[in-house]
Formats: sequence, structure tokens, C-alpha cells
Amino acid sequence: MTPLPGDVIAVAGRGWISRIIERAVRGPVTHVAVMADETTVVESTTLADGQRGVFWRRLDEFLYQHRVQNEPCMLLPIRRGGFKKIPFRAYLIGVQGRKYDWWQAWRSAFPPLPTRESDRRLFCSELVARAHEAAGLYRCNASDVNPMALCRMKIYSGAPVPLIGEEFFLSGYNSTAVNAPESTWYI
Repeated sequence: MTPLPGDVIAVAGRGWISRIIERAVRGPVTHVAVMADETTVVESTTLADGQRGVFWRRLDEFLYQHRVQNEPCMLLPIRRGGFKKIPFRAYLIGVQGRKYDWWQAWRSAFPPLPTRESDRRLFCSELVARAHEAAGLYRCNASDVNPMALCRMKIYSGAPVPLIGEEFFLSGYNSTAVNAPESTWYI
């Protein structure tokens, strides 16, 4: 399957930070990225080789890094209806180089902690949710969206496609209704 703009890549990380995230979000997905086009991934992380914050890179480079780290990755193809490619891409271009938001990332993983909407800094799933909002797929408080919550949103077409390693189980995959203007995505 060829990835398309807006499709999500879910990563089951293996490092010690990933173990903490996995427990906090109650699921295996500890990082997500979004496809900008068929060959380019956009992500926000502090763990990539020499990169910090929001950056673009080739899909093969992204997959190589996760293959070396023995981290399974799956492609989650989104539904295409209503997807606006130009605002989606414009948003991703506009946030390139923004710093990673550790504070909001931890707050999204622990729902009792309040979050605040801002895209001055972005964590991985917040970046993807905001890009999807720009594309017209749904509305939400993107600062509340953690990696597992993103996987549970009912925005995908079909089953996850393994890209690296074994397929992993996504509890509640594609099951949470979206588009409520004031919705939050707690687990």
C-alpha cells in the first residue's frame, strides 16, 4: 500500500522513555508521524538522529531508524473524504522547525493535568492532530491528543498496515467518534 498525505505512522517504541509513555497512554503506540506526501514524513520528536522538534524527512530514512532500533511501525490510512491537501501541506510547512513540547506531551498522557492550545511548540500527536484539523478532517483540542488517542479516532479506512516488524494490537483502533467542536481525547 502506498502511503498518502495525511496517513499516520504509528510506532511502538522500545526505549525507556517509550516504556513510560506506553504505560501512561495505556497502549503500545508511543510515537506518531504524518505523511506529507507519498515519500515524506513529518514528525515532532527529540529522539531522531540529530533532529529536534518538527522536521521533514524521507520515509525510507524514518523507517531505517526504527528498523535499526527494532521498533515496529504501522501505517494507518485515513479516510480521504473532505481531506484538503493544500491547507494540510501549508500547515506542515508553517510549523517546520518548531521546538518539541515536552510539557504538553506529558500533560496529554495524564488527563487530569490541564493542557493549553498553542502551536508554538508541538509534540508528535499534537502535530498530527493539528495537521488533520487544517485538512478539515475533524476538530479537537489537539493538545489533548496523545498517540493512542489518535489511533482510536474514527478517521481511518481499513486495517493498519505493518511497515516494520510484527503487527501490534491497537485497542480501540478507529472507534472513537470525532468532529465534536469541543471534544477532548482522553483515554
